Amino acid sequence: MADEMRTEDINERGDPGLLDYSYDLIFRVASDGDLTFTNRSFRESLKIESCDPGTRNAKSFFVPASHEELESCLETSQNGIPVKGAVLTLQSSEGTQLEVEASFFPEDSQTILVVCRSLSKEEAAREAQRESQKQLLTVLSNLPDLLLVFDHEGRYRQIYTADESMLIRSPKELIGQRMHDVMPEGDAAAGMATISRVIATQRPATLEYNIELRGEQKWYSAKVVPYTAGDDSCVLWVSRDITDIVHSRQKQAVDEKLLRSLLELEMQAREVIAYEIHDGFVQHAIGTQMWLQSVHENM
Repeated sequence: MADEMRTEDINERGDPGLLDYSYDLIFRVASDGDLTFTNRSFRESLKIESCDPGTRNAKSFFVPASHEELESCLETSQNGIPVKGAVLTLQSSEGTQLEVEASFFPEDSQTILVVCRSLSKEEAAREAQRESQKQLLTVLSNLPDLLLVFDHEGRYRQIYTADESMLIRSPKELIGQRMHDVMPEGDAAAGMATISRVIATQRPATLEYNIELRGEQKWYSAKVVPYTAGDDSCVLWVSRDITDIVHSRQKQAVDEKLLRSLLELEMQAREVIAYEIHDGFVQHAIGTQMWLQSVHENM
């Protein structure tokens, strides 16, 4: 219960002024069943404009289905026995209903302090949380990346993807399976090594890997980060398909190799031409010059 220590302290001191600052719905019931005090939260929730003592009977603030339980709790408290956790339904002056968990504390022979915690607000909060989680799952399931949660044994715990073709099997088949159950031994060993390292060091890791999917080699870039699911140490594995990028790299590497080969051929051709010029034309030219000089000297 919210602020339970403070409520008990107020119960001992009997200070209505402080009760106005409690988030719980608090009221006192006299021995005749009439309200003797209502705090601000109670008045605001039930649309009460005034709280004059004895003007309203406690039962008038509850739906008829809760009257029997209310009377039983009041009777028990009047005998000096506290009652905690009774589920009742309040009703505002406008007809709005509010389910509460009520606790009854006997103050003296004349009054009982009733502290109510709204279950309707908690359920609304839970519903908002469920809706938020639903929206988050929708976002995660439509991301272009593949999101996986593995536990320390390499077991698939959660899978989010907009494209199931990125998976080696369907999500239904993978959940609960270990890497070693569905992947080649070498790939599974490399994946487990990364998972173990990330869990042990609590530091992220990145890697590139390739697997064969339906007869085609696919390349992925993965970011692996520590992740806690309940009490279990896990990792969040975020993969992106980089097959096109890898193919582009491979094509670039082939092109660069071809270019290097062409440059080497060009250099070889230049060396052959240079050799032929040096050992062919130049030698002939020198020989001709020497012959002409010999002829000139003998004339």
